[in-house]
Formats: sequence, structure tokens, C-alpha cells
Amino acid sequence: MIRRCLPILIALAAFSRPLVAMAQSYGTELPFVVGTSARAAGLGTAGTTLRDDASVQYYNPSGLSYLEWKQFSFFRTTLFDSDTHYLTFSYAHPLLNYGTIGVSVLRLSVGGIEERNDNNQLLSEDLHNTQTRILLGYANNITSSIAGGFNLKIDRHSFGSFSGSGIGLDVGISATQHTKAHSFIRGFRQGFVMQNLIEPSVKLDQEKVADPMQIAFGASMLSSFKGANLETFVDLVRPRFSPFRIQIGQEITYADHFSVRLGLDDQSVAYGLGASYKNVAFDYAYRSVDIGGNHRFSLSVRFGSSIPEKRANARAALEREVNNKIIQGMDELERAQINSALQTGDSLFALEKYEEALTHYESTLLWDPQNEHAEESLTKCRYHQLMNQSNDAVSDDDYVLGLLYAKQALDIVPGDPDAQAQADFCQAKLQEAENRTELVDDLLKTSIELYAEREYGRALAGFDEVLILDPPNELAGEYRRKCVAHIEEFVRTSIRDARRLATQGDYDGASDLLAKAGLLKPDDPRIPVEIAKLEKLRTAEAVARQKPAVPTPKPVEVKRPPVDAEELENKYDRGMEYFNDGNFRRAVELFTDVWSADPSFHDVSNILTRAYLFIGIRLYSEDNYSEAMEIWKKVLSIDPQNAKAKRYLRKTADEIKKVESVYDD
Repeated sequence: MIRRCLPILIALAAFSRPLVAMAQSYGTELPFVVGTSARAAGLGTAGTTLRDDASVQYYNPSGLSYLEWKQFSFFRTTLFDSDTHYLTFSYAHPLLNYGTIGVSVLRLSVGGIEERNDNNQLLSEDLHNTQTRILLGYANNITSSIAGGFNLKIDRHSFGSFSGSGIGLDVGISATQHTKAHSFIRGFRQGFVMQNLIEPSVKLDQEKVADPMQIAFGASMLSSFKGANLETFVDLVRPRFSPFRIQIGQEITYADHFSVRLGLDDQSVAYGLGASYKNVAFDYAYRSVDIGGNHRFSLSVRFGSSIPEKRANARAALEREVNNKIIQGMDELERAQINSALQTGDSLFALEKYEEALTHYESTLLWDPQNEHAEESLTKCRYHQLMNQSNDAVSDDDYVLGLLYAKQALDIVPGDPDAQAQADFCQAKLQEAENRTELVDDLLKTSIELYAEREYGRALAGFDEVLILDPPNELAGEYRRKCVAHIEEFVRTSIRDARRLATQGDYDGASDLLAKAGLLKPDDPRIPVEIAKLEKLRTAEAVARQKPAVPTPKPVEVKRPPVDAEELENKYDRGMEYFNDGNFRRAVELFTDVWSADPSFHDVSNILTRAYLFIGIRLYSEDNYSEAMEIWKKVLSIDPQNAKAKRYLRKTADEIKKVESVYDD
């Protein structure tokens, strides 16, 4: 019978920890108790609550869930002689939303073993013993502070011509509590792991033996003091066939780059050092046992983007997608409104129904303030409307009103031959009138009524005609001066208010004011200058929007009740999914909850604003003006300077007034 040097294997175990030989085991715990990390070794192997690199998979698989980067870890040590090598390789791969997977390979290789037969004859001077363990792990968060994980382990043992394999299972759980930022104690961690819950059993020759189950509970406390972090680790370990053990470790880290460690595993003392720079960490440990000490080294490298970065990028991509969908939907609705309003307006214009056509062209300008066709058609409608009114007045021999309407038509289309001919005709009739005094009185009376109604432009034209017919008329002269003063005040105020609206980004409101001022005083040189400035500002903002967005300033902080960040995150993510699926109603409900709790949370204010605009346009297109008004108001509660909402609100209010006036009639 061939004999092998079992004392070598026993010595290997002695480097790990005190052990008790038991039947139906390898006679001890396997050499894999050396672990996979020099950091853990320097902490007395108190690794149940570690969670900083891929090697944590061995100590407690749930620790994988706290890793934020893809990373690998390499660990190596030489035990009692140069022919005994122990090394491990670990890799962790965090998934964006589905936890973390880990793979670790642990390998012990012993060479230089003599093989002899029963007669003590030397058969070989280099008999090899190799033990390999592969860990396939997975971990995920159960809640924001609790994580769970497991390892499927595959053992392979080769000794000379004999070999065998076994399969086992580890399960673990971790919990974290944070304290206030200004507290000396920054947080606590707890961990519980059952290694070999299913014991891997290997049969080399005649009997199948198992790696015994081990239960461990660990706790750690993180504190900070004068720029240094202090972390204390305590593990309570109960192997199935070995005595209960206490493992204690203390780590002091300065500037997040340099660490000093001291550990105690029963009566074995360990020391350790660590250094890290950017994505690379190096750890060293020295462990002293009865038969000597040994040195342990590990290297950890992380790479790629972190999970928070990936989540931020994924969220930004989804936000862009949602924003694009909302903008596309708004554009489609606006285009539909524009095309419908233009087509209806053109049809009514062709039928010479100018007043009705005017309404539709105004509606077009609600959605597209720069629409040239609508602006030109609107001007034509007003012109034809005034000319029709002038013709009707002339038909009734009311040359006073006929002249006033013709003058207004000339204000809209200066130099128009038809309007000029109509005005000349009315003036000639008034000059020919026999009862000149009565005509002057009628014209003066009408002009004063227009003045009382604040129709200063039309009133001014009337007083001018009175003074043409009766130059000494003092009352007409006085009222004319008042009209000029009111018109000047209106123009001055309109310019001032237009500038204010422009600074607030409400270019459409500013444009409307200047347009009204231009109709009232078309020859005022200030108005074209202000319009040119306004267009310059509008163009500059359009160019600025094409540049990378500047972070929106945080709103003035308001005392709000405490919020659950995890709950807000869940609501925000679900809202994004609803938006992406086209369920705008449900998405808006969730985003409103998030915005109410924290307006600065991610991009919620921007998306909620656009969503409300989209819903408001849809309501407006369905002639549901009252609900659309409420939506515009909600937009302004989020973004008080939103130019679109202001314009829509103003125009929708006009629509409601028109509808109400129809019912009143």
C-alpha cells in the first residue's frame, strides 16, 4: 500500500487556525480557511462584514451586493515551504438592476512530497497534492439596508493518482445602519453566513469525507476621528466539529489611501498594511502561528463605470427618451392644431367670413407665434373686416363711421388705394353736406364715445376729421390732445412691460404688447427698434438651448416633511416607465408626488412641466378650455416663467371669453 506524507497536510491546516480532528471529515477544516484576502487576514480573518472588493464573496456572499464597480482580486501566499503555494482569484460583476454575480477560484498546490510503498521504498520525490475550490456567487439587495447572497461551490481534490469532486452551498445576509453625518460613529454593519450549508463531500479512495458546516455572525462599527476612519470588526464563529472562536480586527485608514490593521483569531495574532490609489488597492498581512509565520499579499483592481454612474447614465438616457417623446407628442398636437386652424381660416376667408376666419388665425398664432401665413392672413382679415364695416356705414349714409373705419383700414395697410379712396369719398361727402354743423356734432359725439371706451386710435381719427371740418372746434382739439397723451402713455407702458416680459422669457407676450402699440401708433420709431431687440433676444435663447444644458438653480429651500429617498427613487423610476409606455396620466400622478416632496429630485420638474404642457394641449384640442386652463396654471406653479404656459393661458382665457359671449348673446 502506498503511503503519503499526511503530516504535510496537517501542517497546512495549522497555518490556518487550531483544529480538532473528527471522523467523517478531512480530519480538519480544509486549507481554504486561509481565505482570499490579505486585508481580512490582517483583521484576524474577521471578514463577515467586509464589502470592499471581489474577495468578500468567500467570507459572506451577500457582501457582493455592495460592490459598485467591476473588479477582480488576486491573493497569494506561500505556506511553510517554497513548494506549498496557495492563491486565489476573484471577480465581481455588478449588474445595473439585478444584483451582483461573483466568481472565485481558490487553489492549494503542494509539491515535493515523497511517495513510498509498504517496504518504504522511494517511488517518487515529487508527488503533487492539489485542492481547488470554485465559488459561483450571486447577491442582491432585499431592501436598501439588507442584502442576501449565496455561493455554489465546487471542490476538486487531486492527490497522486487519486481524485474526487464535491458540491456545496453557502448562504449569507448583511445589514447596514447609518448614523448622522456629524456623529463620531458613522455606521454599523451586521452579517450572518452559513458556509457549507450543503457540505461538499469528496471521495479520494474508499471513504467520502466532507468539509464541515460553519456558522458565523459578524458585526463592525465605522467611526471617524480627525481625518482618519476607524473600523472595528468582530466575528463569532462556530464550526461544526471545531471549538467556538472569536475573531477581532481593527483597521485605521488615513486619507482613504493608507491603512494599518491588527487582528486576533483566537491566539493567533495578525498584522496588516494597505494602500490604494484610484482604482488599485494593495494589501499585505503577516500572520504568526506556533510553527512559524507567513506573508500574505493581495491586489484588487476595479474598472469600468460604477453602478451609480451607470444608473445616472441610464436615467439620463431614459429622461432624454421621455422628453423626446413628450416633445414629439406636443409637436404633433401643435401641428395638427396649426394645420386645422389654418385650413379652416383659409376656407372662411375664401367665403369672406372674415370675423370667423380671424378667430382661427389667432388660434394658429397661439401654437406658432411666428407663423407668417397666419400673421398675413390676420392682417388681411382685419383690413377686410374694417372695409366691410366702412361700406355698410356708407350704405346707411353714415359717412362719419365710414370715414373712421376707412382710416383704421389705412392704419393696418398704409397706402392701400381702396381704403384711401373710401376715406376720400367719405370726406368729400362730409364736405358737401348741407348741414355741416350737424355732421360735425355727430362726428364729435361718436369720437367722444370711442374715447370713453378707450378706443383712442379710432377716437383720434374722429377728432382729426372734426378739426378738418371745423378747425376752431376747441372741444375736438382738447380731446385730441388727450388721445395723443393716452396713446403715448400706452406706447410707453407697452414698451416697458414688453421689456419686462422679455427678461422673463415671455417673448410672445412681449411681442403681443408691441404689436398692439404698433397698431395704435404705427409711425412711432421706437416700436420697430424694440421689436428688433426682442427678436435678437429670442434668437439668442434659441441658440443657447442648443448648447449643453446648465444645471437649473436649486429652488429656495422650503421646510418639508422628511422624505424617504428610496420611495422617491421608486416613484420616479416607475413614472419614467409609465411615460415610456405612454401612460401619461399615471406618470404625472407619480411625478407630482415626487415633485411635491422634492422639486430638485433628478429631472422631475422639467419632465413634469413638459408633461403638463402636453396634456394641456390635448385638452385644448378637445375644446376642453377650463381643464386646459387648470393645467397651464399647474405648469406655472412649477415654472413661473414658462413662456408657453403664459401664452397658452392668455389665449385660452380669450377662448373662454368668446364662448361665454356667444352664450350671453
